[in-house]
Amino acid sequence: TNVCITLFPILLCVLLVLLQGAIDREIDKPKYRCGCACVDAAADGSCRRTECGVQHSTLDQVASCPIPTPPRWPALVQLPTPEARAISTASQPFDGLPGQTCRDAGSCPAAFLVTGANRSLAESLSGQLFPALSSPLNFTDYLGALSKIVPGSDTTPESRQLLEPAFTPGNTLYIVQPQCRSNLSQTVSVNAGIIPLRLG
Repeated sequence: TNVCITLFPILLCVLLVLLQGAIDREIDKPKYRCGCACVDAAADGSCRRTECGVQHSTLDQVASCPIPTPPRWPALVQLPTPEARAISTASQPFDGLPGQTCRDAGSCPAAFLVTGANRSLAESLSGQLFPALSSPLNFTDYLGALSKIVPGSDTTPESRQLLEPAFTPGNTLYIVQPQCRSNLSQTVSVNAGIIPLRLG
């Protein structure tokens, strides 16, 4: 029994070293490393400078590459999809919520629940969270314009945020406001493509 007690930690350490070696060998394979290429070769054929990056990688290697200057995306409020937004029904008759017809048309506004013992204070604070749009937005500097409003999206966030799905063509970027403006939308052309903006 004393031999078993003595050998068990040694055997465990040996197993851990073998397991670590196997994992290191697997991770060190070329498909798990960012692709590199020689960008400055000497006259004798030796490489003076190597550059690694997405441009030198295969599709398998791209996920391993660092992104030195990732694009800046503004913060977005996660909104429910139009068919999942709150409505007033016979079983749940809430004041201020639209009926079933807006859900059928896909035009229901997003509702935010604000609670508190002091109603006037809660309304005052919630009014500061979502400022009203006071003037038309200048989208030549779209990041600057989006920093003055509260943008929202009903797209599903991705695990890697190199490209925010809300800013890809075919998705709607909402401007969250206290009161909806009816039939007001704008299509903006920016570097990321055509972004349809629905104000509401």
